[in-house]
Amino acid sequence: MASTEKSFTGSYGSAITYTGTIAGYRYEYDANNNLTKLTCSVSGSSWTATYTNDKDNRPTVTLLDNGRSIVNSYDSIGRIVTRALKNGSSTILTTAITYIAGANGSKTALVSTIRTARTVPTALPTTPMAISPRSQRGA
Repeated sequence: MASTEKSFTGSYGSAITYTGTIAGYRYEYDANNNLTKLTCSVSGSSWTATYTNDKDNRPTVTLLDNGRSIVNSYDSIGRIVTRALKNGSSTILTTAITYIAGANGSKTALVSTIRTARTVPTALPTTPMAISPRSQRGA
């Protein structure tokens, strides 16, 4: 699929004038028109997010430049049930979503609970930390 680029030029009031592009966005899409990559450039710095979708075109993984990722999982009828923030293979934060049951066992899209939990490291740091006493005032 074709990619799209958008750039912004111009001035801010009468005090600042930009002679070149100050921000640019590049969007890339797959054959199903799902966003697969977003690249943003602002004042010489840039970052990229890469998106992966499942066979039903639902976003499953967003990979960020810093090595972190956002991973979504879905139930059998396509409702998001967890979203995890990961740093490499380690989970940092997880959000779980449950839904209100419908009449006669049917399923609804009405959210019952949203719970977010931060993952605590399993091991303490091996490097000793220096602790300095508070400085005393006066005297």
